[in-house]
Amino acid sequence: MAIRILQVSSDLSGEKQFKELSGKDAPLAEVCFDISIPGPKKGQIKRRFRLPAMFRPTQQELILFGGSEKDHWSNYTPSDAFTKAKKYLEDLEADIGGLIDHEIL
Repeated sequence: MAIRILQVSSDLSGEKQFKELSGKDAPLAEVCFDISIPGPKKGQIKRRFRLPAMFRPTQQELILFGGSEKDHWSNYTPSDAFTKAKKYLEDLEADIGGLIDHEIL
């Protein structure tokens, strides 16, 4: 996953779990992962999760701003996850609030 790659490299280009966003969501990025769980009958149900983030390659930092689940119709739950992430980023850049560091083992 993107977070593990940052332990050895500051280059996330080409990683399928990571995407830099454009348009109204720029300069955010998105960390993506899917999980499969047993379905109510046969087979598996795929759940798709998307975490809004800010990538700082020179510091080898990936700042996560919450998360959301994306359904099969491209709707997000919560629907305002990326709007809130942009607000958190603005607050961070204005020195409002702070970050909590986590070491990846």
